[in-house]
Amino acid sequence: MLFNQNQLGVMMGQNMLSTGPTSATPRAVIFDIESREVGTWTIKNNIGTVTPAFPTSGFPTKFKFNANGTTLAMCYSLSPYVYFYNKIGNDYSKLDDFAAGHIPNKTSQGVSWHPNNKYVAAVFDSNNNLGQCVVWERNGDTFTTITNTSSFNITATIAMSGCAWNPQGDTLILCATGAPYFLAYSFNESTKTFSKIVNPLDSTPTVRIDDLAWNHNGTSIALAAGNTSPRLWIYNRNSLSSTSTFTKLANPASLPTRELYGVAFGGTNSEYLVCNGNTSPYVHFYYRTGDTFNKAANPTTLPTGLDGNGIDINPEGTFVVSVHYNGPTTYFRRDTNTTNTWINIGGQVATGNYGRGPDIHPSFRI
Repeated sequence: MLFNQNQLGVMMGQNMLSTGPTSATPRAVIFDIESREVGTWTIKNNIGTVTPAFPTSGFPTKFKFNANGTTLAMCYSLSPYVYFYNKIGNDYSKLDDFAAGHIPNKTSQGVSWHPNNKYVAAVFDSNNNLGQCVVWERNGDTFTTITNTSSFNITATIAMSGCAWNPQGDTLILCATGAPYFLAYSFNESTKTFSKIVNPLDSTPTVRIDDLAWNHNGTSIALAAGNTSPRLWIYNRNSLSSTSTFTKLANPASLPTRELYGVAFGGTNSEYLVCNGNTSPYVHFYYRTGDTFNKAANPTTLPTGLDGNGIDINPEGTFVVSVHYNGPTTYFRRDTNTTNTWINIGGQVATGNYGRGPDIHPSFRI
């Protein structure tokens, strides 16, 4: 997406993010973010035409644009459970549903695009007919399951909660609500096969994991954990080998005290880590120096409502969107004169909102 900058330094452009209400229609909402000048945004619902319209029943759980921002994947509670929309300008056009034999039958809880945009992985509630992790190969606008995904060998009664390809595209990691909570697989694109990485973590969480994120170069991952401390787990990857393992870093000096439901890395070198969860201050901001994560002071104005239900940060580490159960989707900007000062710039008024899994369009630059 292109921007024009005039001699006064005012940058113009439209960038997209999506959240999901569950008791308003349509169920999916996409907001324009118009960057008027550095550090200032106007946010409005002005997305052009969606054909056909977004669903008016059921509920979305996660959203993810592909790497070049041309297609939006939306996890959902109703068949076909993963929807795809091509984005042309500010218009969205729904792609055909999966063909027979390639359609899951349980709610999808997470989705991730391969960095080359050719594959997309999604994870599901327990006892999904195609297994709790499914990978489709994209040809044109048709998605076909890779036949060997049964090799994931995930116990049918375990619900999966998230997935993420690494930036190199040779590793897919999954998180779950039950043991073993974390799974890692190497991916051989030439054969389209997956191999489980055995015992990838030197220190394995023993509680539900609700979200996970890679840093920009695939050398670290962060996990948002459930009801036992530490709620935030951060690991370094020992090498970029497809079979390499992960070593847990020392806990940040200041940790969230309750469950986390969202986590994301941002910044040129992934120096910013953000997460949200179910107790005040709801949103947590960290700045990384080496392998130390320093928590920022809370913004002067904190989110209202209940649990933080997912979070994202733009690539430059200047803008954060945080969605909340029965509360407004809230936006934060970083004071660009500092490394770790965040300002609440407001958000949408909540009307029966139950936002989950937001995603900022990859073109978002300030």
